[in-house]
Amino acid sequence: MKYSTRWPYILAAVVTGFFNGTLYTWTYIRDELGYLFPTWSAGDLSFIFSIHNVAVCATLIGTGILLKRVSSRFMLFISGAAMAVGFGLFPFLPVDRPDVAYVMVAILFGIIAASSVGMTIIASYALYAKWAPDHTGKLLGAMALAHSIAPIALSAICSRLIPVVGTLSAVRWVGVGAAALLYLTLPLAKPPGPDVRLPPAPVRVDNPNQKEYTPGRMLKIPAFWILFAFNMVMRTSGLIMIDFGGSIAIYFGLSALLGLLYSPSNGVANIIGGFLVDRLGTAKVMILCGLALLVGGGMMLAGNVIGSGPLVISGLLVGGLSYGCCIVQNAASMRYLFGSKNYAQNFGYVQTSIMVAAFGGYIAGSLLDKQQGSFQGVFIMILCFAIVGIGTGVAMGAFMKRLRAAE
Repeated sequence: MKYSTRWPYILAAVVTGFFNGTLYTWTYIRDELGYLFPTWSAGDLSFIFSIHNVAVCATLIGTGILLKRVSSRFMLFISGAAMAVGFGLFPFLPVDRPDVAYVMVAILFGIIAASSVGMTIIASYALYAKWAPDHTGKLLGAMALAHSIAPIALSAICSRLIPVVGTLSAVRWVGVGAAALLYLTLPLAKPPGPDVRLPPAPVRVDNPNQKEYTPGRMLKIPAFWILFAFNMVMRTSGLIMIDFGGSIAIYFGLSALLGLLYSPSNGVANIIGGFLVDRLGTAKVMILCGLALLVGGGMMLAGNVIGSGPLVISGLLVGGLSYGCCIVQNAASMRYLFGSKNYAQNFGYVQTSIMVAAFGGYIAGSLLDKQQGSFQGVFIMILCFAIVGIGTGVAMGAFMKRLRAAE
């Protein structure tokens, strides 16, 4: 079989990546929900996003275990149904009962729709990476790029639909449409068969002996915990910027859609990150991600001090580069460091760092309420996380150097 025949599967992988970005329309719809339910504070809205992070994390682990028993296609089918239900029931929110509506949003968005994406991330990454053993980082980067484009595209659709059908119905149609798009990829949701010839995976600097690690063995390796800490601080910063991107733009007198420019910046970094992790290895990319976040956080803080909205948005874009690079680096490095045999489970474990990141988002929302809408405390948080991120990259480099010397 010729190598070119894998392109339909790579396209299916990219479409699935687009589906994974559906949840990040929250950056846009959270403000619309705030207008519809004015008694909900910024902290209340951020808490829903925090619940979503915990649900995604729990589903990542559960899906990694289930994939030992069921196919990726089955999990993708269930995922599409969950997204259609989670977003599809939004029109039933009782506008006259904001307390009940809040609980419903927490369940529909924060648990059901979030679980849908958790299933898809693990199932799709574990499945489609098998079609590109020679360019795993680049493929995961392309999937993450589609993931990053989705919030812009879907939020633009929302902005057109809301004046016509209202906020809640617009959310329903976005979710149902995303589920339908995912279902179109199901015929291609299968691993390479025994008759499929693919280029071999090259020897990686992170794992030159190509060892395979079980989850239990992986948890005893310092490299896992260093990567966990890095993922925790970088994802916390990224999720804060996603959660508040639209609100930041509005605060500085700009369009909410400008805050969503974070997503294409994130997307560009997905491709760059995939290329870099294939070439440079894990530790160097970790340091680069931390430096990008440090620069972006500094620009946002400086823009806040001098009251420059464009500088803040520019900092948000630079911060998006760090987050986009981090997502791909994490997904690819787990495969390179710990092997492909138990990738789904291993990747699920490192993603538990999102659970900690969820509380970071809640703290940021609380800071915003206490500082009467000022983002200065939030930007300082991001700078602190950047410094920790750089430190974990240095630690990973030192560990890998000792490991290679021992071998």
